[in-house]
Amino acid sequence: MDGLAHLAPKLGEAELRLILELSRRELASPECVRASTRDLANGCKCGRPNVQKALASLTKRNLITTRKGTATTAAAYGRAPHSGNGPTGSKEGALL
Repeated sequence: MDGLAHLAPKLGEAELRLILELSRRELASPECVRASTRDLANGCKCGRPNVQKALASLTKRNLITTRKGTATTAAAYGRAPHSGNGPTGSKEGALL
C-alpha cells in the first residue's frame, strides 16, 4: 500500500477506484483478476466508460497488464511486471 500512497496524487478518481477494486479482488486470486468491465464498474461505483478509460490509462502507464477476454471468458488484469511495491521492491502481495 506504500506504493499506492505514492501514486494516489497522480491518479484520477476512476483510476484510483479501479486500482483499489483490483487490489481487493487480487487478495482472493493473487495471479490475476478476471472480470468484465461491467463487474469492475459495479465494484468501483463508476460508470463503465470511466472504467474503460481508467483501464486504458493504467495500462498505458504500465501499472497494470491486460489480457483481453473472449466471448465466454472475462478479461484478466494484473500487476505490471515491474510494479512491485513492497519494501524491497518485491512483486508479491497486493496489486499496489
